[in-house]
Amino acid sequence: MSNQNAEVYYPPYLFTAGNGAAALAPRPQVVSLSALQVSHGQSLQFELASQNGLSQVVLVGTSLVTYSFNSTQRRYSASFSQSGNAVTVQAPASGNVAPPGYYQLVAIDRNGVPSPGIIVALGDGVAAPAQATSYVAQAATGTGGTGTGGTGTGGTGTGGTGTGGTGTGTGTTGGAVTAAGTPVSLQASNFPTYYLMNAGGTVKLAVPGSTADRQQATFRVVTGLTGQGVSFASSTTAGQYLRHQNFQGYVQGNDGSDGFKQDATFTQVNSLAGSCSCTSGQCVSYQSVNYPGMYLRHRNFSLGLAQPDGSDLFKQDASFCVAPPQDGSAADEVLRASHSNLCLSGPTGGTGDATSVTQQTCTGAAEQRWRRQPANGGTAFINVASGRCLDLNLSNPPVGAGTQIFQWACNGGTNQSWTPKAQGSGNALVSAYANYCVDVWGASTQAGAGVAAWNCHGGGNQTFLSR
Repeated sequence: MSNQNAEVYYPPYLFTAGNGAAALAPRPQVVSLSALQVSHGQSLQFELASQNGLSQVVLVGTSLVTYSFNSTQRRYSASFSQSGNAVTVQAPASGNVAPPGYYQLVAIDRNGVPSPGIIVALGDGVAAPAQATSYVAQAATGTGGTGTGGTGTGGTGTGGTGTGGTGTGTGTTGGAVTAAGTPVSLQASNFPTYYLMNAGGTVKLAVPGSTADRQQATFRVVTGLTGQGVSFASSTTAGQYLRHQNFQGYVQGNDGSDGFKQDATFTQVNSLAGSCSCTSGQCVSYQSVNYPGMYLRHRNFSLGLAQPDGSDLFKQDASFCVAPPQDGSAADEVLRASHSNLCLSGPTGGTGDATSVTQQTCTGAAEQRWRRQPANGGTAFINVASGRCLDLNLSNPPVGAGTQIFQWACNGGTNQSWTPKAQGSGNALVSAYANYCVDVWGASTQAGAGVAAWNCHGGGNQTFLSR
């Protein structure tokens, strides 16, 4: 007999409760390490993103099973010190305490929620493990400049930048956004002329045929009502949001309850289909925050919440393009850094080339608003105040991690072309020229910090929320 059943177990400490319902708790994240190998008695540093602080750092021995007996079952609670997001961990003093080998490094927050473990090598002669994701910060080598021969220099940092963000990967920290968000329409991957549309309170998949239809097929993306993920606000009726209820999709008024907020909050993830037939925007899927593993999916031209059945049809039905708004509304937006809640801004009154782009307290002023425009295979971000484009500096080649990003007269070059890629509840802005991400330098949370190109790592200081 072939038994192909399997179960995935989520222990209680991975959940949080509220209003009689359970949802996945935000998990801390180790976003970069100084090294993947450490000797006994030495220390290593890592950058931590955590909503709920840090209470423990532990090393858990990887399993070695012989005749059903785990002979390397060890859990070592390491001493550590913390300064902001930077954590320094002291390795065990000798092999008598923790024998040489491989251990999972795990950070545990004040609520007892652990980070995903990262395997590190402990002891002289133990090779650093291969990692599917790079956690080790690289030294910056590039200097600044702009693609049109600008004269700015910036971006000469000497170390890897860290990130903020939440442990769940959603990247939001500041609670629900009440201001109008970026207007979008959600286009079906496998029915490219069809959009999600509010039809009298029920969400249908339809071809918008009238001005009223196009308005009902336009939503505003805002920070999730739970404080994480994203929510979709009605573009016509204040206080109404797309939500699931009894596994069906509706647009209803926010009653303020935790249940409504969870039903109306989703985690934006890479498309289940891998790619979308529609080509007018990012190809993504939306997972429920209070029903992990279940996704928004259209079926019989109605929207619902369902669990994947493994079929290609489901993957296509649960994939959408984040398309330009059907109602034709203006798409000026601010770009708010997830880790700091500060907005990317041109200098006040600065309309010249090679002028800096920094993060500042969000005010909605013209210097903080950006307008998207198709550009050389990607998207140009044009500052509303200056009319100049977000620009990767090419005047001092080669471009590398640390090259400054500022504003320059729009010229259509690939160094002014960016590809928004969904991560957390926002987007990474990836350069079409060099495949680096826009990065708030040093993961600073202070107003005035500049931006530079850096290796993409998915952290909060490379995640920007539009509104």
